[in-house]
Amino acid sequence: QEMENVADKLEGVARKLGQIMVENSRRQTDKRIQRGESVLSVYRYNHENVTEQSPPLPKETTEEMLQYTLSLHLPAKNCEFRVNSGKGGPLSFHADPDTILVTFGRQLEEWSLGEFKCRQGEIIYHPDVYGSRTSFSVELKCMSLFLSHASVSKTSKTFSLTHQIFTSLLLLFFFQFFWSYGSHAAT
Repeated sequence: QEMENVADKLEGVARKLGQIMVENSRRQTDKRIQRGESVLSVYRYNHENVTEQSPPLPKETTEEMLQYTLSLHLPAKNCEFRVNSGKGGPLSFHADPDTILVTFGRQLEEWSLGEFKCRQGEIIYHPDVYGSRTSFSVELKCMSLFLSHASVSKTSKTFSLTHQIFTSLLLLFFFQFFWSYGSHAAT
């Protein structure tokens, strides 16, 4: 039950990310992203078998693994996140347990005509000083998202507080103007 809740919440985050990408994409194709079920995975890491350098995945496995739209990674505790940056080798950075790490898959790269780059990421846990021998992470691979400007136009528009105050003052001004104009016309 709890994993279903986690999956539902991550799916919601993925939908919002999809909307943001549509709004900010300068290039996109009309090609539809293939439909498929999202996959939620829980990974267990054993710190006793940690090596300093993770071996690269075989090319076939990597290409197969990149056939998704986007992937959301949730580390359970502080970790290092390594992303294959393409030409310059891997890029790694520190990530906290309250972080959602996002990588783009092949489907999103094709949809955006190369604007969003497909990259593989991995969580790396280092043994901690407390002697914990295992760590966990959760990953949601979204196989499809509804990416189009039509889906964005259906979202509600929000107005800033400044716009709301300005509109209220404008309506108040018109109301007073017509009220005073109507009372002068009656006399």
